[in-house]
Amino acid sequence: DLDDDGLIEINDLSDLDEIRNNLDGTSLYSANTGCPTDGCNGFELTTDLDFDTNQDGVMDASDDYWNDNGRDVGEGWLPIGYLSSNGDAPFSAIFEGNSHIISNLYIDRQDMEYIGLFGATDGAEIRHLSLAGPLMVVKGEKSVGSLVGESSNSILINIKNSGAVMDSPFDDDYVGGILGYGRVNNQIIACINTGTTSGARYAGGLVGGFRSGNQIIASFNTGLVRGSTYGSGSVGGGLVGYVAEGANQISASFNTGSVDTFRS
Repeated sequence: DLDDDGLIEINDLSDLDEIRNNLDGTSLYSANTGCPTDGCNGFELTTDLDFDTNQDGVMDASDDYWNDNGRDVGEGWLPIGYLSSNGDAPFSAIFEGNSHIISNLYIDRQDMEYIGLFGATDGAEIRHLSLAGPLMVVKGEKSVGSLVGESSNSILINIKNSGAVMDSPFDDDYVGGILGYGRVNNQIIACINTGTTSGARYAGGLVGGFRSGNQIIASFNTGLVRGSTYGSGSVGGGLVGYVAEGANQISASFNTGSVDTFRS
């Protein structure tokens, strides 16, 4: 922590990848040099990052985080933090983007839930970060978002996404431009999605689905939302695809993107 602000610097994709082994933000590579006396509590980007690591304009096996699945198809980035029947390990610290851009995030994990740059968060705060790039695509089975797959008790502030987010093969739930599924007590503040969001059920320009106690404040979507019709009604929404319970609030927010539904 070079500037003694409690946030450990993330200088490259290797540092970003190492966060998965330090989900509480207290150290990186098992070290906490420079942290304040009461310890570090998160990370901060010092530069823009690009998953097109060889800068050839193509995502393929020549890129560092292609992660070939044995069928000549890259699964791409493994999300940070997860939920599992064998035990949960969500990201629970601060991630300060410092208004930097992460370009060309590529994830194609069609059989995996909780997909995004972060797979799952609980008690996290992620802020001032953009996800963009012509090669960006985020694809998963359920709870899929550009930034976070599924979250609880977390705050997402000033997040911008312009990449495509989708489930595959269009047969599962909760796909959002920023967040896949918000369980409880999440705040989405000053977030913008301009990318296309596609899901078989419960697709939303910002959030695929909400459970309870969640808020969207001063945020908007201008991207296309593609969701199916389920039963007698549409389950694609300009801001949120589906709300399960009450006590959720949306204020000072809007959608101008088209919502295109298809029969599932």
